[in-house]
Amino acid sequence: MKACLTNISDPLEYFELFFTDKIENHIVTETNIFAAENLNKFKSKKHSRTHHWSETYKNELRVFFATLILQGIITKPTVRMFWSKRKLIETPSFSNLLSSRRFDRIHFDRNEIPDSSHSQPKL
Repeated sequence: MKACLTNISDPLEYFELFFTDKIENHIVTETNIFAAENLNKFKSKKHSRTHHWSETYKNELRVFFATLILQGIITKPTVRMFWSKRKLIETPSFSNLLSSRRFDRIHFDRNEIPDSSHSQPKL
């Protein structure tokens, strides 16, 4: 693959080589459809977490990816520990970026049945 970068020291340019606007928009669309489908299945109570869903946008998706990248740099035994408030293990940058509830709500697909005629159906 050949790519033209204007600033080789900018990690965002490398990120954008693989996560194009089209891919990011697709993930945002699928996340919002997934949420709408699942929220409509259940009658949520006024104070439930699901009752307060708001659509995700591209900027929030990028924060989600930043959180995933940080999880690769800062390792912990469980995902929940990244949002722990316990002084011994807390890492405030995670909760400053994105709440754990919001992090859990972002999905890349709707778990649809794959197209078996495709040469790589799981893709």
